[in-house]
Amino acid sequence: MKFSVLFFMICLTIAVTPTKTSAATINIISDIADAQVFSQAVQGNFLNSTITNMSVGRNGNVLNAAVLVFELPTIAPGEIIVNANLSFTSEQGSITDVPNADLYGLDFRVASTALATDFFAGPNDSSASKIQDDILTNTMPIGEVAVTTNNSGDSALVSYLTAQLTNGAQAGNFVFLRINIDEVIPSSGTVKNYKIFSASNPTPPVLTIETLQAIPEPSTISFCFLALFIVSIRKKFYCGN
Repeated sequence: MKFSVLFFMICLTIAVTPTKTSAATINIISDIADAQVFSQAVQGNFLNSTITNMSVGRNGNVLNAAVLVFELPTIAPGEIIVNANLSFTSEQGSITDVPNADLYGLDFRVASTALATDFFAGPNDSSASKIQDDILTNTMPIGEVAVTTNNSGDSALVSYLTAQLTNGAQAGNFVFLRINIDEVIPSSGTVKNYKIFSASNPTPPVLTIETLQAIPEPSTISFCFLALFIVSIRKKFYCGN
């Protein structure tokens, strides 16, 4: 009897352990609301959301950060985000003396509008989620470069996106990924920046999300109950003889 109960408990544990099966891979193209955000007003404006190449660094006597905007897709009940990746194109000239740039995640919003308060420059923004340190570096080659988050950045993206959903983000809301230099430099002087292709560019940024849905394996459940039935029959047979 004790063996049967123990066997049943083991099988039940195995049976109810969910097996993750692939649900979807979703490629989200950045929204045209993405913006170059300024450290101070330029002709009365604190951002520009209509340009094809967004500056990150110093340009035009102001510092700039790029804010990429992505609309959240529908995540089906029971699905979880297990992988995420950001890819975009950077274009630069001579950048040997440009500070490196980091990638941050900002809190989700119902509207897609970037804000003047999204701007940041410096080594650490405690009000945002750092996703990848030095996603842009001054050792990158001159010209167009395809940039993507590394393994650490992918994991941080998963944590960031999951946190947004936990905090109430829904399909149709927007998440904001900011790229900014990791040093505070004077706002005036020679141009020192990276150029990020925006959603208005033919090669826009893309956020890729992979989801999985946890489903128990019927075969495991069936096997366990069949095995328990066989054990019971064998026990009755031997006890009867």
